[in-house]
Amino acid sequence: MASRKLPCASRDEMSKEVLDQKMVKDCGNLKCNKNGKLRCCKTIYYCSEECQKSSWKNHKKRCREEKVFLDEDLMLPDRRPDFDANGKQYRLANMLNQTGIGCSSLPSFHIEYASKHSADKYGFDILRDNFTNNQLCSFSKSSGQFDELFAAYGHWQQVLAKRWSFFSRELIEFILSKPVAGTIYEDHPFLQNQQKYGYMLTNFGTSKKIYQILRNTTVHSDILEKGKCYVSIGCVDLQQILLAKFTGEEGCINWHGYDASKICVARAKLILELLISNFCSAQEILQIWFSSSVSSTAQKAIEKCCKVLLLAEEDVDIRIIFKFWGKKRISTNYARNQVRQNLSSSTVDAIMRLKREKDRIDYARYLLTGEMFLEETIGEIVGNSTMFSLPEKFEDHKKREENFFHTIPLDDVEWNHDLFVSVEKFLTTKLIILKDLIKKKELLVKMHSRRFDEEQLDVLDEVKELNPDRIDWSNLPDYMRIDDFFSMARSCSASQTEHSFHLMNWTTKVFGASLFDYFLPDVDQDYFIDTNGETRNLYLELKRNFLALVERDVGGMPFIKINPKLLDIINTSERALSHRYFGVFVDFMFRNTKAESLNWKLDQYTPFSRANTVANIRFKFEK
Repeated sequence: MASRKLPCASRDEMSKEVLDQKMVKDCGNLKCNKNGKLRCCKTIYYCSEECQKSSWKNHKKRCREEKVFLDEDLMLPDRRPDFDANGKQYRLANMLNQTGIGCSSLPSFHIEYASKHSADKYGFDILRDNFTNNQLCSFSKSSGQFDELFAAYGHWQQVLAKRWSFFSRELIEFILSKPVAGTIYEDHPFLQNQQKYGYMLTNFGTSKKIYQILRNTTVHSDILEKGKCYVSIGCVDLQQILLAKFTGEEGCINWHGYDASKICVARAKLILELLISNFCSAQEILQIWFSSSVSSTAQKAIEKCCKVLLLAEEDVDIRIIFKFWGKKRISTNYARNQVRQNLSSSTVDAIMRLKREKDRIDYARYLLTGEMFLEETIGEIVGNSTMFSLPEKFEDHKKREENFFHTIPLDDVEWNHDLFVSVEKFLTTKLIILKDLIKKKELLVKMHSRRFDEEQLDVLDEVKELNPDRIDWSNLPDYMRIDDFFSMARSCSASQTEHSFHLMNWTTKVFGASLFDYFLPDVDQDYFIDTNGETRNLYLELKRNFLALVERDVGGMPFIKINPKLLDIINTSERALSHRYFGVFVDFMFRNTKAESLNWKLDQYTPFSRANTVANIRFKFEK
């Protein structure tokens, strides 16, 4: 299909593509009800030049930012810098596969997917690109071409900026001083200054508010005991109580969830109302909670719940959200497009780590559509408006990629069926238990929209008055000065309070926690070059350590198969190095804080992990 161009006021030339007819979007002009087939930027499409021009005043600033918006959290996985779409790489990868020179055991998941979803050409292309890249990277590793793989991460300054989450002359001086592995970079700006939580910088230097509707790390099955009070700060949703294990004979469990995002709080209140009411089935609650599309019955339940919640809600912004969700409907095409726009190649990599063909097809379909728990749905399916639609007041918010499987504690699931059936049975059982506890008033849940820092004294006093038995802080310490965090936590504590939190960004402060710390860039070549082969040898050692960890964590799970030829160099090495140096960082964190019952544990490996270095800490302040 020929491409067309729209004149755009932001620059003289901008690529405007006509979409595949099976991937139709709504027109970006809110006053227009037509389909948008002409792309303006990453997320906005229009039906005509007239609609684009009429919307330009409101869209102009966002348009420029969308073109350069990047997720800066994660180091990019192995990617060939010369990857193109002219078919050369596809033919080479196919030849390597057929001759056995490449990784012949790499499943052809793109072809498997097409056998069931032949109409989804766009999805097939995404999967084929990922398959091709992994086949070529596997060949580079097996043939010893490690320099090419290191170069795929970019210019050495880009690599260091990603690895340390910033770049400066002082950082270079620190690296050139040849510190001992395990040395904390105490001048790191994240240790010296509090970070802006919930925002991300674009390449223009402006910031966008980031919101999420699902947690992005494993939600562990904590024990909640009757008669006790629990507080979760930065909770995002209610998944902590969904997956909890409940104990005790008498009394009520009080659980208080806090989040700075009004969107998260609104969704959590909506889910809670669904658990209390009988507007829809357990399966449909799971759809609304986790799926990009829902049944028409579930959509009606959303509308009913929003009307009920509007009557009691006092927060003006949350009322606006409920009113909007109560009327807004979106198509499945719109929801699927939103999912695909945020899909990263590292997430797609998980497909090749699944052992069974059915699981690979089902998981690929989930990644490409965001849909789940719809197998038994009869009748119309519509987009989940609570996932992707926000009122005009929140139009400056940016949703990042989310994956339900990032959150699942694999150890707790009984794998008697295929991947999706096992997970659905596990969650349905948990949901029924949760509904019963809430119905019997043995579990009281309250959601609060609050922002936390050491200066919000009224909020800290509010938490302390709850006399909490445990406070979970999510990964708030990743964004705060260490001493400020402990000061804040202490001010909320009762004598019996236990504290827990997890860390995702700690490796950016510890020299030796990344493979890139063990060799210097070749300034003439502009890339990291392994001149004497020592880094390659270190990686091979770390790969053996990593495979031992994988066998320990998921070796007995029937649906996972890890092929050593298909491991990502950086994520593999960082996972192995984490076990060497996280204890050093814990000692550094608690150097000025007297704590008792201090224990920590790195998350177990899972092929679905968003990050391989997540670690969990629990402690009490010394009395």
